[in-house]
Formats: sequence, C-alpha cells, structure tokens
Amino acid sequence: MRLPIFAAGLVGCLLAKRLEWNPLLLMGLALAQAFYDLDVRYRVVKTGDSIALGQGRELRFVEVPNVHWPDTMVTYETSTRTLMPCDVFGSFGEIGNAPYDDQLSEEQLQFFEREAVRYYANIVARFSSSVTRGLEKLTDLPVDIVAPGHGVVWRKNPARIVELYRRLASYNKGPAQPRVTVLWGSMYGYTEQAVRPVVEGLEEIGVDVCVQQVPQTHISDILASVWQSTGVVLAMPTYEFKMFPPMATAIDELGRKLVTGKLALRLGSYGWSGGAQRELDELLALHKMNWTLLEPIEFKGAMDSEEEELIRQRGRELGLQVKEQSLEGLARAM
Repeated sequence: MRLPIFAAGLVGCLLAKRLEWNPLLLMGLALAQAFYDLDVRYRVVKTGDSIALGQGRELRFVEVPNVHWPDTMVTYETSTRTLMPCDVFGSFGEIGNAPYDDQLSEEQLQFFEREAVRYYANIVARFSSSVTRGLEKLTDLPVDIVAPGHGVVWRKNPARIVELYRRLASYNKGPAQPRVTVLWGSMYGYTEQAVRPVVEGLEEIGVDVCVQQVPQTHISDILASVWQSTGVVLAMPTYEFKMFPPMATAIDELGRKLVTGKLALRLGSYGWSGGAQRELDELLALHKMNWTLLEPIEFKGAMDSEEEELIRQRGRELGLQVKEQSLEGLARAM
C-alpha cells in the first residue's frame, strides 16, 4: 500500500530524530489525522519558514500544492544548496547501489530519463499546471543537488532533470514532440492490416512513430508515449456498435490524465455496422480532451487496395500536421 506523503519525505524522518518533531503543512496535518491515529510531535510550516540545524545548515520550506498531493512541499538546505522536492523530479526505476547521477553511465541516465517520463505521465501529468507553478516558485533558488523522493539524486547535472520536467509540463498546453503514437487493437486481424500503411505514410513525412498494441501494452507505457506525442492514431474495430473495449479503456485513462490537444486519426474495420466514432466523440467530449480529429477511415471487413492507399495518404496528412505543430511549439518555447 502506498502511504500518503504528509511531511517532506526523508527530511521529515531526519528531523523527527534530530528535533523530535515532524514538519507538516496545515493541509498535511489534516490529512495525516484523517488517515492515521498518529501520536507524534509536529510543527506546522509554510512557505518562507526555515529551521536552523546548527553549524551553518538551514532548511527552508516552499509549498508546491497538488504536485501531486495537495500538501506537497519542497525542502531546501542552504549550505549545500540541496533541493529535496518530494514528488517533483521523480522517476520510476530500481536504484540499486548507485543512487547518484555521477555514478551512472549515459545509458543508465537515459533509462532513468525514460522512467521519469513514465513517472510524470502516470503520477503528475494531470497536475501539470501545478507543476509549472511549482517550478516558477523554485526559479530563484541556486540548486546544486536535486534529491527527489523517487528516483536518482542529481548532483552532477541537476539541470538535466529540471529541464526535462519543465518540457514535460509544457506538453499540457501545447504541441509535444514531432512524434505519433499508433495505438491499435484488432479482433480478427483486419484492423491490424491497416497499421502498416498508416505507419508507412507517417514515416514518409519523417516523424517519429511509436506503435503500441492494446491491450497488450501496459497503460503506463501508453500514457508516457502519448504524452510526448503531438499526434495519435487510434486503429480499432467497431464492437457491438461501439469502440473495441480495450481501446475505450485506454482512451478513458488518457482523458482522466488530461492528455489534451492532440491531433488524431481513427481508422478500423467493422462488420454489420459502424458506431465506434460516435462513442469516441462522446468520450473525448466527456473528458474535454480537445483533440483535433482528421476524417476517420472505416472499412467493411478487410480493406481493399483503394482503402489501403487512402490510409497511407491520411498518415501523410497527419504526419505533416504533426511536424508543423511541433515546430511551431518549439519556436514559441525558444
């Protein structure tokens, strides 16, 4: 069971031993009392409060609510310029005996960056606006070490994880990478046949393509890929007048995580009738996802040669729009 983080993680534990009390936000105190019957000494702190530890060491506290708990705060140690940011700058991945970035190879660092993307998309993506506000609060702090509650401690190049989070948070409001995630699910193989021509069309334009099968691909990997993508292809058959159920589940989760503003193309096979598009439109509207949909392509049974070429052409169209939007987004960010 994952326990709520009411204090500043490791800092709270250390202070409890050193000072015999725990630092908590007022919100954290209320949550702690709601979840546990705690009999501990505590001190309520807020942004701007500090604690002198002696020998020139001082802790300062900054509230960064809803990243991703409402009581989240970061702790900053002034003499070593160490930022202990709780869930901010976190990642998945087993640490082992090398918890610091300067102990890791470039290949290992890239692994933890990928895991940071997966962590962000699954844990804090819904709170991206709060992440952006939190990062703004930390701008003026001179930081030499970033020690998050989850993942690697960054002491050689802390800017690497900070800039990654800044970039990931920006995807909430605008285009992401020049990349398309192709999500596909197929019941009898006919929709699967349409994946190849749409991927070919995308690759002709030169955008990155990530192909993921539903439900075989874990939802955490789907969230990470789609979060980084400016475009999405949804290849699925109609099932009983609605979407292929595993695809509906995946899209619902994307909506819950506020994956908004994507360019998208739906295609797929149907038997006696269609209906998947209607349910897709309803689900996108329900979660206010604001996706821009290209004209969908549905084919009865197996696609013929004309439909295959149309799918390939629609892939080119999506690729061109993705490249244009992602470049515009990059220009605005510079």
